[in-house]
Amino acid sequence: MSVAQLPERTSSADAQPKRDRKSTQSATQTVRQSGDVWIEFAEQLEDIRQHRLDWGDLGQHVAEANVFQTWWMLLAVWEQLPPDERPRVAFIYEQPSPITESPLLIGVFPLVKRRGCYGLPITVWQLWTHRLLFLNTPLVRAGHEIPALSALFDWLKESRSATAIELQGIPGERAMSQALIHLLDSTERTSFAVNRYCRAFIRRRGTYDDYLDSLPGHTRREFGRLRRQLERMGQLEVRSLNSGDDVEPWIDQFLELESRGWKGRGQTALKTSGEDEQIFRHITREAGKRDQLDMLGLFLDGQPIALKCNFLMGRGAYAFKIAYDEKYSKQSPGVQLELENIRRLLESERTDWMDSCAVARHSMIDRLWKERRVIETRLVSSGRFGSDALLAMYPVLRAAKRELGRLLPQAKN
Repeated sequence: MSVAQLPERTSSADAQPKRDRKSTQSATQTVRQSGDVWIEFAEQLEDIRQHRLDWGDLGQHVAEANVFQTWWMLLAVWEQLPPDERPRVAFIYEQPSPITESPLLIGVFPLVKRRGCYGLPITVWQLWTHRLLFLNTPLVRAGHEIPALSALFDWLKESRSATAIELQGIPGERAMSQALIHLLDSTERTSFAVNRYCRAFIRRRGTYDDYLDSLPGHTRREFGRLRRQLERMGQLEVRSLNSGDDVEPWIDQFLELESRGWKGRGQTALKTSGEDEQIFRHITREAGKRDQLDMLGLFLDGQPIALKCNFLMGRGAYAFKIAYDEKYSKQSPGVQLELENIRRLLESERTDWMDSCAVARHSMIDRLWKERRVIETRLVSSGRFGSDALLAMYPVLRAAKRELGRLLPQAKN
């Protein structure tokens, strides 16, 4: 595979649909063999925005959906960051055959460089992440997983810019992971899964009654008892954001409700940080415009006592945030709303699965969501001389650290 790093496109035609860009691009690109793949890097906002039409098209044909890597969500976060924390975005293009067709964006990888990694004296490129982006799977065009990853790894080796690349926070059993394992096996690069955990996940299988029947009897009875308590307190109803509804009241109510609870006291509520509030407002508005926003709430006498925000992409959904009124904590309004969320998913004709986006061993979510998905972080060698040997030190250091951890408590005793 040939990988060329070409100049970034600066023509005003980049803001036009791809069908209008062919003639203007040809003047700035070198002649390539059919099937050539290259990477265009962008670090400035105006340069990144030039790719958003291609990026949007890519989002419609991905091997593995991830709403957190769409251009409108990633850029909303990017704009709030200080300049020294912004990622460098690698846009991987392929020239289809015949070459008269427009170049095809086959992958987008936001990257940051870090010195020192897992106790090793190395420099690594990492998939960039943020506290409000709960999944890191890069968007790669279906059927182009191997060419996109090969181009990234070839660049890593040829650029001599780092010893390794860290791919963190990606599902360990889906298309990207399978392509990665296949490629690593064929190229014999040193690679380690440095972290792996299970996250709650749910698929649309069976009916809601089937789901309830899968819960222990005492749990079902407890949920029913708490629901009846709420119903005796006033008019209890479930509301949801419908297509075309004004999203602003939902945004304001969610931010206010969350800030009044334990997250507000702990300074982790979205409203506590001006940056996080702006990101939340931006991405919910953008998702609403695209019919990719799912908000629902439990209301008592017209007032929200629990609210939930999900994002949608393709046939999947992503549970982003939930908030509840602690005045009703004994009746568990958050759990009641989560049960309604599960019911809606199981009855949906649009959504086949939902990622909880929760931390490992989440006390409430793991109790309600029965399935799991593996989320892992993998460190991959650049393939340059010496890089494999340096990475091979990692499992030795990890084993030594564990042994030392076992010995120290014994020494104290």
